[in-house]
Amino acid sequence: MKLFRYKIRFLVKKGLVNQLFIDFKDLASEEKKILGKELNVLKSRVEELYNNAEVELRSAQCVNEKINPLPGYYSELGSRHPISAIIDEMTSIFERLGFSISTGPEIEDDWHNFTALNLPEYHPARDMQDTFFIQTNPDTLLRTHTSSVQVRYMENNKPPIRTISPGRVFRNEAVSSRSHCIFHQVEGLYIDKDVSFADLKQTLLYFTKESIVQKIIFELKYKQNKKAGYLFGRLIANALVNNSKYSQIDYLIPIPISKRKLKKRGFNQSLIICEAIIANGYQVPIFTGLVTLREGATQTHKDRLQRSAETHSLFSLTQFNTLKGKHLLIIDDVITTGATLETACACLMQAQPASIQIATAAYTYY
Repeated sequence: MKLFRYKIRFLVKKGLVNQLFIDFKDLASEEKKILGKELNVLKSRVEELYNNAEVELRSAQCVNEKINPLPGYYSELGSRHPISAIIDEMTSIFERLGFSISTGPEIEDDWHNFTALNLPEYHPARDMQDTFFIQTNPDTLLRTHTSSVQVRYMENNKPPIRTISPGRVFRNEAVSSRSHCIFHQVEGLYIDKDVSFADLKQTLLYFTKESIVQKIIFELKYKQNKKAGYLFGRLIANALVNNSKYSQIDYLIPIPISKRKLKKRGFNQSLIICEAIIANGYQVPIFTGLVTLREGATQTHKDRLQRSAETHSLFSLTQFNTLKGKHLLIIDDVITTGATLETACACLMQAQPASIQIATAAYTYY
């Protein structure tokens, strides 16, 4: 503070030193010869004192604040594209199951894209309006699926084969909010002895348990992360807004949770999803008259029969007349066995609605 006052008093435009130079102009020539040199020495000395004091002050601050003299850490800007991140997540899961990653050219020939896959010459996919042809005779095109990669992989590898083929594919489609001419596929190929649909089911079950969707649901329900609910709400809203089947919905109905869970979690995840759906353009009111009658036990690790017995008479309905003749859309985070939703539908049917539909962020198979 003292150094600042020193600068204000002597070195600024209206300070004492500058004022001396202004008065210097009115002196006689003989006086200017005598005082001019001394005035310049005075100005230099004042500036020198200020600069030295400023350096000492900064040095003292560095010592007191223990400033690290090492260079700072570099902070990377930006992040990976969501599609790239999702593909990496998917391939990582399949690699843990023993699948290899196979890739192939995006500019493909007719044999690998159509003929080797038993697509006849009159198949609609071969038409100009469905496929981007680069040239004809011989036909060269932008691949319409990553199945062509599987053909190339089988040409160069003998069974047993276990591989997935992620990549971009191209279709001659109109670009809209729901479709694009460029999108991504991940196809799997598993050839071996004693392979059945049970292997397919277990592979898909493992994938869903390890996928990013499972992690987001876990964040929502057990880490109290509301942002996960907002994400699911935005995704569901996009699907609802762009589908005329849901244009007549009168009420969104979130599946209620018990008071114990509400106290522990701090919010109802289905209600958070409903609020996010409305915030993202699907303007339908929320009906909260579906309530829980009792404290149900946790449904985790229970099969369908156990869940059905546990959820029987779980819900109660208020404001019956509000829902009569209305089109209802039940909102939940995930369908596991469907027992909870069946109980909720049975309760809502007492109000004689026109229709009941269901929208969830995810579902699992048992």
